[in-house]
Amino acid sequence: MKKTFQFNHDNEYEWLIISQSYFQCALMNAKILIERLGDYGINTTSPLNRIYGNYAQTEEYLIFPIIFNFKHGIEIYLKSIIGIKNSVFKEG
Repeated sequence: MKKTFQFNHDNEYEWLIISQSYFQCALMNAKILIERLGDYGINTTSPLNRIYGNYAQTEEYLIFPIIFNFKHGIEIYLKSIIGIKNSVFKEG
């Protein structure tokens, strides 16, 4: 028999904010990717130099954090909506 747990309605807003932060991270990485693909690569005067440092990074590696953050944003957003509507979850 699977365990169940209750959704804490006191934290509804926090769960929605967490999902929004994942979406914002995905959006920020997507904007950086667009800038990088627009010949705005990292050089000594680039503001991206403060973010990534002095090591070489190719554009294709930025797609993984975009997908990861977007997926987790959707997952947490859906779980918080389901938790608001139906307070009982099955564990596992």
